[in-house]
Amino acid sequence: MPKAGDANAKATANAISARGFLKTRAPIMGAMKKDLQGVGKSQAQTLGEWAFTKFAVASGPMARRFAVWVVASLGTVVAFAACTKRPSEALAQSSATSTARAASPEVVAPKPSKEPAYRLAVVGDFGSTDDHEAAVAKLVKSWNPSAILTTGDNIYPDGGGSYDEAVGAYYADFIGSYHGTHGPGSPHNRFWPAPGNHDWAGNENLANFRAFFTLPAGPGAGRYYDTPLDDEGLAHLYVVDSDAHEPDGIGVDSKQAKWLQDSLRANATKACFHLVAFHHPPYTTITGHGPAMALRWPFKAWGADLVLNGHNHHYERLVIDGFPYVVSGNAGAHLYEHRAGVADGSVFFDDTHYGALRLGVARGELYGESFVAQGGSSATPIDTFLLKKTCSK
Repeated sequence: MPKAGDANAKATANAISARGFLKTRAPIMGAMKKDLQGVGKSQAQTLGEWAFTKFAVASGPMARRFAVWVVASLGTVVAFAACTKRPSEALAQSSATSTARAASPEVVAPKPSKEPAYRLAVVGDFGSTDDHEAAVAKLVKSWNPSAILTTGDNIYPDGGGSYDEAVGAYYADFIGSYHGTHGPGSPHNRFWPAPGNHDWAGNENLANFRAFFTLPAGPGAGRYYDTPLDDEGLAHLYVVDSDAHEPDGIGVDSKQAKWLQDSLRANATKACFHLVAFHHPPYTTITGHGPAMALRWPFKAWGADLVLNGHNHHYERLVIDGFPYVVSGNAGAHLYEHRAGVADGSVFFDDTHYGALRLGVARGELYGESFVAQGGSSATPIDTFLLKKTCSK
């Protein structure tokens, strides 16, 4: 790549920080512009690899955003994909514990120090009844997880179809009180679905969804609910209905949001980790859909430790103000094409592989691993992260 840009990148990489970002980007851009001007889209991948190596690996997420900005400024936005789809060099971002909530987890570089006592598989946007869904289901079942969580869109094209064919054919062994045609089901429920927009479509008041799945009672009548995931107080799950059809609302002042806040408070000392799952991501790189602004609730302040979403058909991990969000929407439905730059706070992004997320929970540690079901090794995760906290339970 250009010598002038390369020299400036090397000199600047170690100095870039959140405070110095705006000050440094103008002179560096000036030094690079002459050599980089004229780089076309055909060279975008090479440019992206160079920017990633010189900035992101050397100095972390802030420098990575600078590299992305450089590429965008030159009109080669498609190079973002090369900057962000480097599984072997995924970035782990650390954050200080929140002063607003002393028990919030710290996002640290893996590996875990404890063997997980509970394993949760996470799949999203999966009810496609095709080879992709079958491959992901095979991967998930090979883990022998304690339970499965979905991030929505459990069926396609709409909720008026057969949940038994979209879900039961692949995951009946985890569904309690199962009444379909694909085996006896599970003696107790180990399948926790979040509703998505495709579940709502053609399915008034989620009637088919609520009739097929075994869901906890509560004010959400199965549309939203919470449940302990284990008997040892390791993790508690809160499933939110993020669809605009939800009668109890999706805004931060809604009845549903008040329920979540109250539930997190009531269970604060009953579990170590508190996981919130819903379909529409409040933070995401734009592929098929933009971020759901109405769902930008103060999860961290309310007591959550991790938010899990779907809707966009890719895998992405973000850290926003020290709090982790994961978009896991690559479990079956067609993958969305990456069309723009990565979102602020995005530390790992992949839109080329079908797969699933595996969460391993131990006392004080939650370890996340994103695995590929097709087009790569299913034995090695493409992204990992570790949450650590001091637990009162």
